[in-house]
Amino acid sequence: MNITQRKPFKLVSQDQQIKKGITAGSLDELTNKARQLFNFGSDVTLNVFEEDGTEVTSNEYMLFLEKFTKLVMVPEEQTESPAITENNHPESINKSYTLIKFLKKFVNKPEFMSLLSPDELNAVTTFTEDQPTDGVAEDDNSVEIENPISITNESQDWDWDWDRELSQRWRHQEEFSEDGSCSNEYHQEKVHFVEVHRSIASMSGSDHCFCRFHPTLPVLVCGFNRVFLLNAENWSVPFSEWKEKEIKFEGQGLKTITIFEWNFDGTQLAAGCQDDTVIVWSRFPTGDVLSHTNRDFKWVHLIVWNPVRPDIFATLDKGSKKVLFWNSAIHDGKSNVFYTFEHEMKITLVEWTTENQVAIGFMNGLIEIWKMDENESKFLTKFKISDDALFGLEWSNVTKYLASCSIGEEGWISIWSLDSGTKSQPVYSEKYDHGFSSLAWLPASDKDNCGIDSARKAPENFILACGCTDKSIRIWNPLEKDETKMHRILCGHSGPISCLSFSPDGRYLASASREDKVIIWSTETWIPIFTTKMESIGSFMHIRTVLSWLSTNDSSSCSNYKLAISSRNDKIVVIEAATELDDNY
Repeated sequence: MNITQRKPFKLVSQDQQIKKGITAGSLDELTNKARQLFNFGSDVTLNVFEEDGTEVTSNEYMLFLEKFTKLVMVPEEQTESPAITENNHPESINKSYTLIKFLKKFVNKPEFMSLLSPDELNAVTTFTEDQPTDGVAEDDNSVEIENPISITNESQDWDWDWDRELSQRWRHQEEFSEDGSCSNEYHQEKVHFVEVHRSIASMSGSDHCFCRFHPTLPVLVCGFNRVFLLNAENWSVPFSEWKEKEIKFEGQGLKTITIFEWNFDGTQLAAGCQDDTVIVWSRFPTGDVLSHTNRDFKWVHLIVWNPVRPDIFATLDKGSKKVLFWNSAIHDGKSNVFYTFEHEMKITLVEWTTENQVAIGFMNGLIEIWKMDENESKFLTKFKISDDALFGLEWSNVTKYLASCSIGEEGWISIWSLDSGTKSQPVYSEKYDHGFSSLAWLPASDKDNCGIDSARKAPENFILACGCTDKSIRIWNPLEKDETKMHRILCGHSGPISCLSFSPDGRYLASASREDKVIIWSTETWIPIFTTKMESIGSFMHIRTVLSWLSTNDSSSCSNYKLAISSRNDKIVVIEAATELDDNY
């Protein structure tokens, strides 16, 4: 077993104004991360010093430093603008700063882009794309810019006092919460994420590795042509110390697993395979095979368990026009498939809404609602807002609303009511000039048990994340009156968003893109707090990117946060919160 291990360090700028917590296993890794976090250029040489002035010059010396040693980052040559600090804040930037250079740097920083409204974002992007940089001198004092400056787009003209406005928004982001934690630092949540890789000898050489956390226990299932369960005594145990166990099944080593899904209470685990097989195992740790069924599949693309009945689930084949409905409790030689739903149009998504009601999404933008159980299948109603393929369906059990998003030259985000007597028009909808490839609904809650009417009036229950084909993430909240909260744009990916997943408590959003980057965002500030580049399987052999959070009933400890990522190799990849950082060091 190989485990990537690093040591935590506290990095500070030379003026002590910027503080970051990182982990690193070498001096090169530490300085590379420091350049990124402190906004130094790649050509800047960084010198690393301990508090007493001792310079750290080698990996060997670094090995003997204690955990959480404070290290001061001192640039040898300042060739790029330093990170924004109290002394180098947008409000105090010299008015002669070259506008074009400033904005071009600005649009490449997600933490700044998140401060803009959609109209402002469009205007700034358009402005910078239209401005040539050829012939602009490197000396920042070469062009005099007087405030206010005018930025124009097709929809409106602004006299935008840019440095005053941005500094005001930045200060708002920097305001400290009641417990003293800063909201704009990477360790703002007092959570420090690290990436852990594990190898299992008998999985060596696998083309990819699927992972799914158990819905109620510290258990992770993973595999490709073999299946393993990793578990710990409690959620806070570091993933490197989790115990592993292989689950035996007929055909192991020969089958290609394409998806894993636990049922809602974790009593059963279903796996879809490339060779027309669906396998269902019983409760961990016995791993008994309850069902092993061959059907006319090409590739099991989706498994969706019933939210109330632990034996009922649906499967969808990639590019298929039919959905199979299963009961894993059926034995005595009878088929576990109790109903086959077929349609003339290709089906893209399936989502259970109640114990016996299911929503089915189609390639032509249609949504059909069906009553579905062993005794009856009945069409109830249908919705449609565009002809573009549906790529997202999410049900909220608190608001009893269904959300959808579509992909095409234009995209729609819509929220639908399934209440009897409602019209076939969405309750809320928004049209965009680009398509959506993924959808996630921040977990809603009815803490006061005030009922569905109250839940439907609470803005905090309507936060949706939509992955876009334009490489951004749109955060949409139709109940917010503040435009900056109703529409947010998160930038940081360089490819279309393939998967989105909120942590069970809604504190974090994980996103994956086709260019193989995974980002974790704080949902309090919508600023990225962890980014990693890895080999993804999002576009490999029709396999879906899977991000799986560990569910825990105790979020009081940051070490309980763990995110498993399906990878395109034989490594098990988990991003976990390793330690709490002190903002006052």
